[in-house]
Amino acid sequence: MDLKTRLSHASVGSYTCFDCYKKTQCLAKQLTAENFFSLDGFVSNDRQYQDGQYIFRQGESCEKVFIVKSGSIKSFIISADGNEQVIGFRFAGEVLGLDALDKNKHVSSVVALENSIICGFSRKYIEFLCQTSPSFQKEIIARFSREIVQDYQLLMP
Repeated sequence: MDLKTRLSHASVGSYTCFDCYKKTQCLAKQLTAENFFSLDGFVSNDRQYQDGQYIFRQGESCEKVFIVKSGSIKSFIISADGNEQVIGFRFAGEVLGLDALDKNKHVSSVVALENSIICGFSRKYIEFLCQTSPSFQKEIIARFSREIVQDYQLLMP
């Protein structure tokens, strides 16, 4: 399948990811058209989440890595005694679900704080891109680093 055909098949909603206005904030910013659309069906449609709706829950298996297109998101864990501990807030352009890539299970829950739009990338697609695109792999590492720094800042008084 040629690139033009793949672009038309890799659409999210009524446009392609390659044409998305948030692409420069997304994981896609490091990808060329060729490697971004090399696998059909691995980018999910934009999905609208309502205030209070879960994107994923602690303990669920990891199917996708998500990118916040608009809105705000809270991530938290529930302790053994049932208390909620907020571990972070995510906004447009930020990634959700990196916590589950190692063990394939989410260690946190993530919920929309307002009406939000989320895009999803198949976990297998993320793994493929990390193996085939050095710039994508570098972006993933940078995102991990930023997430760790943000989490540390929440812990500091």
